[in-house]
Amino acid sequence: MTNSLIEALQLNKKGVISLIGAGGKTSLMFLLAKKLSQSKKRVLTTTTTKIFMPKPDLSPDTIIEDDVDELIKKTRINAKCFRHFSAGRRYDPISGKLIGFEPEIIDKLWQ
Repeated sequence: MTNSLIEALQLNKKGVISLIGAGGKTSLMFLLAKKLSQSKKRVLTTTTTKIFMPKPDLSPDTIIEDDVDELIKKTRINAKCFRHFSAGRRYDPISGKLIGFEPEIIDKLWQ
């Protein structure tokens, strides 16, 4: 299943998967992250909107960083320690949600 998933999504090197729709995006994102990380891929999950703060069973670590240069630095460090981790710009304790990044920041992370 995992290899066919990687082939179907054409993720032989590196890439970005964007999910849109009315429901189930976060669940699908973490399912894909699990499958890809099990196949030895490095995976960063994030959002351009808001998601509930990932629990450790969904994402072993979460970076919260607003500064782009620091975010990239921390991402490089985490990629050496974890097959899968998440990132957000900030955490809102009232809603329990991780606030995501603008699409331009996602592009910088991908590069």
